[in-house]
Amino acid sequence: MNKSATIIGVMLLSPAFSVSHAQDAEAVANIRCLIVGAQLSKSPDATRRSVGMMEVMYYLGRLEKHLQMSDLEALIERESSKMTATELAAEAVRCGTILAEKGQLLQRIGNSLVLRDQEQGDKKSKPSQ
Repeated sequence: MNKSATIIGVMLLSPAFSVSHAQDAEAVANIRCLIVGAQLSKSPDATRRSVGMMEVMYYLGRLEKHLQMSDLEALIERESSKMTATELAAEAVRCGTILAEKGQLLQRIGNSLVLRDQEQGDKKSKPSQ
């Protein structure tokens, strides 16, 4: 293969590698959050257990559309065995921030829907002129 063909081949494969690598990094980040949620769900504190279960469900949903269950199990095992207590604490902050942002988004959507329903109710109850 000549040099220009090699360069073109590398250029064509680079975006695919970048996307694949980004997806892998995203999957690992989501798995780490799933692990944090699983740890929190074992807490004696009811609030922490509830947050942990929400994290597990949210991150499992993000992961299951991209990974086979057997891959997921292997990745959870691999990541959990590598995570130190310091990393677990740092990931808890990162993952909790993401989950809180999603919760705020859902709250804004809910408020908007309630407001829209109220406005529609007001329009229906006003007599037409």
